[in-house]
Amino acid sequence: MTERAAVRMISLAEEGLVPASSLRMFAFGGALRNVSESTVHRWIAFLLRVDDFEAMSIALELFTFYYHRETVDPPKELALKLLIAPAFFRRTEGHPRTDMMTYEWAELAKKIVRLDPDAALELADIMLQHFGEDGTVVEGFFSQPQHVLDDLFRARPRDTWKLVTKYLGPPIDGRAYHITSWLRGDTFDGEGQGILSLVPLDALWQWVDEDVAKRAWYLASFVPKVLSRGTELISLAREILIRYGRRGDVRSNLMSNFSTEGWTGPESLHYQLKKSRLLEFRKEETNANVKRWIDEYVDGLNRQIARAKVEEERRH
Repeated sequence: MTERAAVRMISLAEEGLVPASSLRMFAFGGALRNVSESTVHRWIAFLLRVDDFEAMSIALELFTFYYHRETVDPPKELALKLLIAPAFFRRTEGHPRTDMMTYEWAELAKKIVRLDPDAALELADIMLQHFGEDGTVVEGFFSQPQHVLDDLFRARPRDTWKLVTKYLGPPIDGRAYHITSWLRGDTFDGEGQGILSLVPLDALWQWVDEDVAKRAWYLASFVPKVLSRGTELISLAREILIRYGRRGDVRSNLMSNFSTEGWTGPESLHYQLKKSRLLEFRKEETNANVKRWIDEYVDGLNRQIARAKVEEERRH
């Protein structure tokens, strides 16, 4: 493809003489090798004006192929315009998103976080507005775009947390549920560290203290399910007990949080191992709130162990 032919093609597309989809062919092979950057930008600007799912997927492919070299930084302003295009954040029937498209979108977004974290906050806000919505680029759990927010959290923890709090609720809706699952670091065994651990404690407590009655128990319901001392990352579960553990709703919701999990093998053995770890942790614990929570949790585990053993005996 020569520069002259490329200019001719985009002119025809702009005049409506050829469909926007005809530009997809230039995203493969060496078609872009002899095309100038200004012409590629003109193609992408045209596709952004079309603003439908197919046009945006073509624009993303063109952009990705043209700036595929690791040594070349993409133009930040144009990249951000492409990433926040409304078509990526609305459900479009008949045009399912592919894993490759989502991967390319996320990789481009990560580059923007690396190049300009402050500019990436605009992208993060839009991602959080639509977090978990079916049919969008940020749908589902454990998606590639979530890693974009992870990177931004590491680069700008306070600013990103401030954005997140806008969407935690109330109302505690489906979006808030997806966001809190991501913050907690949900995994099958329930022991993910979670990106929430990167939030500075003073920023976290400031948010809670603005409405302790509604937010202390809520935070307890989605802190990472890790109880530890002396590690590089602070155990928020322990910290929230130290600060708010006199509240029954905080202790209760933290128990429910720690009980949201999966396991393999006998149920009674799972609970017994969990009980043993808690009691071992308690031996060196000095805070009264933490010890009280462990005692209450162990009482509940004893009941679960007894019930599980009865059910296991009936089955076997």
